[in-house]
Amino acid sequence: MQQQLLGCLCQHSASTGHLAVGKQAHLAIRRLPCLRSVWHIRPAAQIARHHTQLLCTAAGSSSSEAATARHTNSATAGQLDLIIGPMFAGKTSALLKRVNDLEAQGLTVVAIKSAKDTRYHASRLVTHDGQSRECFAASSLAEFKEHQASEYRASQAIAIDEAQFFPDLLEFCLEAAERDNKLVVVAGLSGDFRRKRFGEVLDLVPLVDNVTKLTAGCAFCNQPALFSLRIAADQRQEVVGGADKYAPVCRHHFNNFQRLRSEQYADAVVE
Repeated sequence: MQQQLLGCLCQHSASTGHLAVGKQAHLAIRRLPCLRSVWHIRPAAQIARHHTQLLCTAAGSSSSEAATARHTNSATAGQLDLIIGPMFAGKTSALLKRVNDLEAQGLTVVAIKSAKDTRYHASRLVTHDGQSRECFAASSLAEFKEHQASEYRASQAIAIDEAQFFPDLLEFCLEAAERDNKLVVVAGLSGDFRRKRFGEVLDLVPLVDNVTKLTAGCAFCNQPALFSLRIAADQRQEVVGGADKYAPVCRHHFNNFQRLRSEQYADAVVE
């Protein structure tokens, strides 16, 4: 059924000019046999490069340097910045760049990621193109704060990756920024594979100093990818994976996939 579904979508995309089958690039999702036979998808490294910003600061600047300068010039106030986007949008890359910038300016930075993310390394932040950095892995931010209390106290800035997996994200970020006066940079998904709220990431939006929304490139055309499309059949919200389970897609291809999937399941029920 999955192969038929992808085949139908591929044919539809080709007929409407949204996909140059066989010529655009190599397959990004190499571990799915059905995709190898019917669909040519651009590599993940090419997909994760179309970044846009959703919200600038009140002063009209949203660069990491300007944001850091505002924090370091304030002796009493912390800061909370948010990086969001779909899969393959370069969120971890943007977070690592921010960490490097902060450390270059002399700040002590602690990096944290969810222990659920074991795709590349259990205790490193790793981007899709291979950049990496040591970090603490924890199932909750309270766990990190308890077990790495000295590192937390010594830190001036905290970087959090895969933030959608932390059940206590909101509470931790507010305490770190507003009580302990730390600069907190959070990176996470803007929504799940159904385009629904995922964890507490979106709860931070009314509270942050800066929001940066990144886009990837659609796996099937050249439009900006806003959403994470799950190729795998698993319907649970939390399914950790990379290009074996997900592809970034534009609005057009997300809606086409959902429509074709519904039609395929309806046909299967009738049969």
